[in-house]
Amino acid sequence: TGPLLATTGDDNTIGATRTTNFSSTIYTERLIDYSRTPDRLLQRFTLDNETITVGDITLSYTEEVVVQSICEGAAVWASFTDKLCANNTAEAYNLYYRSRTLLVDGLANGIGALYADGPCPARDGRSLISLDWRN
Repeated sequence: TGPLLATTGDDNTIGATRTTNFSSTIYTERLIDYSRTPDRLLQRFTLDNETITVGDITLSYTEEVVVQSICEGAAVWASFTDKLCANNTAEAYNLYYRSRTLLVDGLANGIGALYADGPCPARDGRSLISLDWRN
């Protein structure tokens, strides 16, 4: 996903939009749900365009992102739940998987975090990211 090209509305306000590009495809997402507590953030977006086309794939989607502090603040749990409607579901899944891998790898590398999918980590000063990808 490229940099933001435009936004409308106030940040974190239902109805706000963000426009960006992915593989030279311009699209707009609308925030349809938002909640935040000191240890949990939920954002749900839907595609404002009816569909977008990336290569040979035409798709539409709704995405939910949850980021939550776990293990008494020693780790972060991230969940990405997407509902995809596409003309080629296998290729759309592969596109989704590749884009999420790039996103999460970039985030983890950017903050120096480790991946884990087990018990809470020992507190060694490094962040930990636990992932749940459902689609």
